[in-house]
Amino acid sequence: VLLGDGTRPLGTAVYRQGDGEERPLSPDGRFTIPDVPAWTETRFTVRREVAEETGRPEGPSWWDFVFTPTAESRGTVDVVWRMPVYRWLVLRMDGFTRAQLREHSEPPYPVYLLERRDARGDWSVVPTREFRPEGDNLAVSLLEPGTYRIQVASSPYASRPSSTARAGEDFADVEARLSPEDAALASCEVRVTREGRPVAGAMVIAGGGNPSLPPVRGDTDTTGRWRMGPVTSSALPLQVHGGDAIDWEGDGAEACRRSGVVEVRL
Repeated sequence: VLLGDGTRPLGTAVYRQGDGEERPLSPDGRFTIPDVPAWTETRFTVRREVAEETGRPEGPSWWDFVFTPTAESRGTVDVVWRMPVYRWLVLRMDGFTRAQLREHSEPPYPVYLLERRDARGDWSVVPTREFRPEGDNLAVSLLEPGTYRIQVASSPYASRPSSTARAGEDFADVEARLSPEDAALASCEVRVTREGRPVAGAMVIAGGGNPSLPPVRGDTDTTGRWRMGPVTSSALPLQVHGGDAIDWEGDGAEACRRSGVVEVRL
């Protein structure tokens, strides 16, 4: 098992076959497993025993590998596995943008999603293990070259993308920037009534169009309103709980676009 595309061993590391016990790799990164099944694939997990790092990690602390036997797999089979080395995308924001993002977000937001553009030009979320704050910036780990951006969400229904960045074959940092939020974005609110009267203390749970983003919840005030802030998502699934049960459920995106108010009558 080597680190990256070169010939460097991992350093101190252990491996595990399936759910078995962890065993050490030799200093040159080798290990030998007897009696590996020749009729089915076998999964191995390799874990680097690295000290707690204060800076950016060189690569993942663990990685899964699969040995798939072939008809020629007899006797001792030599394989080379490589743990990836990270590239890094650095998201930069100016002071105004950071303050604006904090003002419009409540924990667990803001949430950052890494997106990659495919050959057709479509964007999709890709997994990454590292989002590391670095002063006013955010460093995000990349596993392969490509064109990337960061989707920055202040809520499940309000997000915007950074500029794009192209990560090449080298391992130099690439940068993307987040612009301030458009001040012209209209806000939306949920207004809950029962028999024409406002319902105070009703719990509203709101989601968005991206299942990777956790929902948020809030309570209506004495006028029956819960102010959501800007909505950019094309989907706005809502649940309203007047008591212990769901009293109303629906999508509020169209009402937000039309009037800025989602009227809920219990």
